[in-house]
Amino acid sequence: MKPTLARPKQNLGNSSTSLSSKIWLNGKGCPPGTVPIRRITKEDLIRQRNMPPPEDVTFDDQLVATNNKSEPKGIYRSSRGYKVAIAQAGNNKQAKFAGAGMTASIWNPHVEGLQHSACRLKIQKGPDIIQVGWRVDPTLYGDTQTRLFVHFQAGNEHCFNTLCPGFVQVNPAIPVDMTFKDVSSRGDPWEDTMSINRDRASGNWWLYMEEDHSPVGYWSQRIFTGLASFAMNVQWGGVVYSPPSVPEPPMGSSYLPVGDTNLDAYCRELTVLNDKAAMATGVDGIGTSTVPPVNNANSSTAFQFTTTTLNINHPLYLSTADISGTLLVSFQLQGSENYVVWSKAVRIALLGRNKFGVVDGSWKKEIFSTDLANQWERVNAIVLSWLVNSASSKPSWRGSTCLEGL
Repeated sequence: MKPTLARPKQNLGNSSTSLSSKIWLNGKGCPPGTVPIRRITKEDLIRQRNMPPPEDVTFDDQLVATNNKSEPKGIYRSSRGYKVAIAQAGNNKQAKFAGAGMTASIWNPHVEGLQHSACRLKIQKGPDIIQVGWRVDPTLYGDTQTRLFVHFQAGNEHCFNTLCPGFVQVNPAIPVDMTFKDVSSRGDPWEDTMSINRDRASGNWWLYMEEDHSPVGYWSQRIFTGLASFAMNVQWGGVVYSPPSVPEPPMGSSYLPVGDTNLDAYCRELTVLNDKAAMATGVDGIGTSTVPPVNNANSSTAFQFTTTTLNINHPLYLSTADISGTLLVSFQLQGSENYVVWSKAVRIALLGRNKFGVVDGSWKKEIFSTDLANQWERVNAIVLSWLVNSASSKPSWRGSTCLEGL
């Protein structure tokens, strides 16, 4: 199964998607037609008995709207041993979200025993929840490595990764519980982008990862009641857990943010899709809630949150349809015999998507502000992928024809 709706990846700086390949067969990946599923051992089942109840965090006051500021706002109350540092959108009856995404720095905070520390994107409606992020959790995994995780809750049923039926893995290269090979240290950040989007045709909720916005798998619409339609609430940020009478573990970088993404744990490029599947990279009315320093002097429960707004008419704006697998035209370049027709068709397609300036050199990287440098790189990579997809792998060039530019 393939999704009919997708969003582009947003990436800045080092990518931490070079996941560990320890579970690969002979180090060569899965055979064709198969996907990686972690083998559940007796030890895994024994540890599951000690898993804490699902996160249930409520707030004493309404979150305070911020204009892209990362200062602590709002009052929180921890619940069931959980504490959070989040940004939030929606959480009202009028909100309808068809997806959300974030770029988050990847860390490996120190945890012990039954503690865990994580950063996640969370969408919710009523009793239904879907989450994706990174997690350090010895109870879940049996180690203290930083791993990719997914989690869903449908009413009273909840499950991590593929420990029970729920998440359907389709990607042969990105298991949902693999370790991140590279993690951040202060001064050397590593990050990854992840998103959860609702498929407009099937209603299934798809998980996307990596630079080319690869579909990893999906949760079927049939397992949900609230999320059988749209989400009402989106949260981005960190969460930690500790049993009663046990000090809280550190969150993120283990330090309070100082406003420097080279040093701080962060969630940036917070995005949502509305019910029309339109993407808004600058989410109005995002509220943030962080907690004060916890008792552990080496701990921090604060993340830095940033958003970037691009108008729909901005040349670097990417819509939900602007993904690397797109075919610009209905026929491929075969060689000199159809180049003229092909080039005109591609030019029209690029003009229609407001991306021709990337090809003819009028939108060079240098003309944009430095904070859009990586957005330009992403747009350029996607346009290049369109051109590659529109050309035959075995073009035929007759004679020594000189070809004009598009």
